[in-house]
Amino acid sequence: MSEADASALPPRLLAELFARFPSGAFVLDGERRFVACNDLCLGMFGAAAECLVPGAPFREVLGGIVARGAIDVGEATSAEAWIAAAHERVSDGRELVVRLAGGRDLRVEAARLSEGALLVTLTDVSTLLGHERALESRVDELERMQERIGTQSRQMRELAERLETLRSEAERANRTKSEFLAN
Repeated sequence: MSEADASALPPRLLAELFARFPSGAFVLDGERRFVACNDLCLGMFGAAAECLVPGAPFREVLGGIVARGAIDVGEATSAEAWIAAAHERVSDGRELVVRLAGGRDLRVEAARLSEGALLVTLTDVSTLLGHERALESRVDELERMQERIGTQSRQMRELAERLETLRSEAERANRTKSEFLAN
C-alpha cells in the first residue's frame, strides 16, 4: 500500500490495524519520542509497560523498562551501556534481539515512516532461537563425533600397519625356521 493510499484510510481503521497487528508494535516520532503502542506490546512488558508514556524520550522509556527488570541486559558492561546500544540500533533501523526477564526473546525491528518516525515491531522468537540453539548443539555434537571417528580411524590404520608388520615378521621367522630345518 502506498503512502497516499494509507492516508486515505479513516483514522479509526488505522487505529484498528495497529491494534490488530500480529506482533507487539510501537511508534517513535522523528525526535525519538514514544508515540503509541498496541496491546501486544503492553503485554510483553508486564508491569514495566507503565513506562510506555506518549511523549517520553525513547531512551527514558528503555531506561524505565530496564530499571523495572523487564529486560535482561545480559553481559552488557552496564545497564546504561545496554540502553545506549539498544537506542542506537533501533534509531538506525538495525535489528536487535532482546531477552525479557522471563526468558522470552524478542526480535526488534524498526521501519522508517514519514517525517523520520519509526514503526518498531517486537516479535517473539523464543521458539525459533530455542530451535537454533538446539541445532547448534547438535552440530557441535556431530563435530565432536566426527573428530572421534577421525581419531579412531587413525588408530585403526596404525593398528593395521602394526598387524601387517607383525605378520611380515612372523612369515620371515617361519621361513627362517623352515630353512633351518631343511638344512
